[in-house]
Amino acid sequence: MRASLPSILKQFQRWPSPAIVVLWGIQMKHFIGNHFSAPSTGLVQLAYSLTDQVCNRGKGGGVAIYIKECIEWRRKQDLENDSVESMWIEVFIKNSKSLLVAVYYRPPESSHYFPANFDETFNDTLRESANESKEIIILGDFNINFLKASEHKDFKELIRLYGFSQIIKQATRISKDTSTLIDIILTNNPLVLCRSGVFMVDLSDHEMVGCIRKLNNVKFTPKVITCRNYSAYEPEVMKEDFRRVNWQSLYTMNDVNKALEYFNYTVKAIFDRHAPQMVKNVRGKPCPWINSDIRKTMSSRDCMLRKARRTKKVEHWNLYKKLGNACNNKMRFAKSTYHNDLLETASSPKKFWNIIKNIFPTKPKSISMSVNSKNDKNKYRVNIFSTYFANAIQLLKEKSMPLRNFAWKQPVKIATRTQKIFQIKHISTGFVLNELKKFQKGKSTGVDELPVGMLKDIREFISYPLCHILNLSIETSTVPTMWKVAKIIPIYKSGSYELPENFRPISVLPVLSKLLERAVHGQYLRFLEEEKLLTDYQYGYRMKRSTNLAAIQFIDDIRNEVDQGNLVGAIFIDLSKAFDTISHDALLTKLQAYGVRNRELTWFTDYLFGRQQYVQLGGNKSSNQPVFIGVPQGSVLGPLLFLVFYNDLVDIGINSRIIKYADDTVIYCSGKNIEMIEKTLSSDMDNCCPTNFIKMLSSV
Repeated sequence: MRASLPSILKQFQRWPSPAIVVLWGIQMKHFIGNHFSAPSTGLVQLAYSLTDQVCNRGKGGGVAIYIKECIEWRRKQDLENDSVESMWIEVFIKNSKSLLVAVYYRPPESSHYFPANFDETFNDTLRESANESKEIIILGDFNINFLKASEHKDFKELIRLYGFSQIIKQATRISKDTSTLIDIILTNNPLVLCRSGVFMVDLSDHEMVGCIRKLNNVKFTPKVITCRNYSAYEPEVMKEDFRRVNWQSLYTMNDVNKALEYFNYTVKAIFDRHAPQMVKNVRGKPCPWINSDIRKTMSSRDCMLRKARRTKKVEHWNLYKKLGNACNNKMRFAKSTYHNDLLETASSPKKFWNIIKNIFPTKPKSISMSVNSKNDKNKYRVNIFSTYFANAIQLLKEKSMPLRNFAWKQPVKIATRTQKIFQIKHISTGFVLNELKKFQKGKSTGVDELPVGMLKDIREFISYPLCHILNLSIETSTVPTMWKVAKIIPIYKSGSYELPENFRPISVLPVLSKLLERAVHGQYLRFLEEEKLLTDYQYGYRMKRSTNLAAIQFIDDIRNEVDQGNLVGAIFIDLSKAFDTISHDALLTKLQAYGVRNRELTWFTDYLFGRQQYVQLGGNKSSNQPVFIGVPQGSVLGPLLFLVFYNDLVDIGINSRIIKYADDTVIYCSGKNIEMIEKTLSSDMDNCCPTNFIKMLSSV
């Protein structure tokens, strides 16, 4: 297999999307990573298998299986053998028995990679698989020519002995001198296969083999999304509708939740008229750099290949190679030009690296299960994710260090940092209008399902009612309940797809809630800076501070101590789940010490308590789960509340110096001997962790 993985998968855009793709004779250096998703084909890699011998020497062939997201499966490692290049999976079919699918690569007998015990191992595996009484389909390159009945009679007899039929009848490796059938499909139930054959591809000197199995009219579930139809959307026409809206009823409301409910209902009704919600099947996009000229060249190449095989003339083979090279050159040039044009549009480092990640993806962006079909099993899985994300932080809290001297009725005693009282000032319509203008179109919607782009289009018509809602929240010390509900999207990290701990929860809050948070954030941060309440040792989430300044400070301190002949010891600390493990009660105590009292303290209390979250995967939503700990992820106020909570880390009996950047911390001290340094650092770690309820991952 000489082609790269993306090139292989893009070949399947030429045919109806296959359910399972099996690869053999591949070299893993052609693969981008251990996992790869192909949105245009709907395929996600299950796994790949390489023996240590093949992997280390870089020869021979690995095997891989790709499968559609909507198909249930599991790995059958009990049928695999380390000495043979193979992989077995069990595929579950709705309203039918499961079947076994296997892939094998058998090197040529002349190769020193050929396993001498292949026939014996294959015999043992067939015997074990037969005990499961299941339908079996085996695909692979066995390097045995099945066009010649006289060759390898023992192996072919072994296949017949276990009731297998070889259903491929045409040559799969054709050159100008030879034609052999070495890529085969074996099945113990050929009656359920309605079609099989050889398909011409320009991926290697082997052709592709395939088959179609009947599924009793059970069709694959398409990927379905809910979106808005913007085909008839005209912002100016919609603005006229909003110009006629009378908001007087909203201005008379004293309940912030009712006011927000009225606002959302009115706005959404107009949105639905101009850009109604619709259910849409998502189909694969064509390869963007393949143009009509390349398609024409590909067609000519394939036509010449068929002619060369028919005539077996040298000049036809040479012309085929010439057309193949021309096609490859055009593909490379078009692909390079397309990617270069994309990179030239990158106006910032963030956009540049986003483009790089799209060009060279390393892992799938979504979970490898059917998340779009609304069946009971998928709803059950979504609730599993929801329960796990809700309970994981509480379990971490219980396993971490005990909290000293803390209860809600007997809070930790923290010295008051300022006698001044922070007061949230009236929010102006100008502020709301400017913040709405800063919104970036295309951002995900929260539980209110109000698209950011449409809100931005009507900002001058909704700034006044929104301003009333924001000020009503401050006056009544109540945060709207809907704005405290987070939508959680699980993003795959690594490991098994079946374990929820291998997914990272991404929190999405209603976009309008960030208007309220930005207003409070700006005023409180300005209060903290003016009163000089934030420690100079914190370099994160603050203006005119950066990681560079933190690193320079650390290096200069070490250099000065070394110049004086001292030793320097340091502990680098990573706060485990720093945002998620903050106690609400302890945070409110800290806020009170930092000037938040009276009405503002009540507002922050309501902001933290009564929060909920739910998990959404495709068309499935979990039930809401309460959140009892941590600052809201994805919020504007979260980072500032984090700074306040950990701000006094240097004032609780630590003798070492400290530098912090958000949740990354280093404490360090100097001395003439190592024992004294170790004692100081150990004592400081004991003092700071339990009081603030911190679970740290440290390294010396």
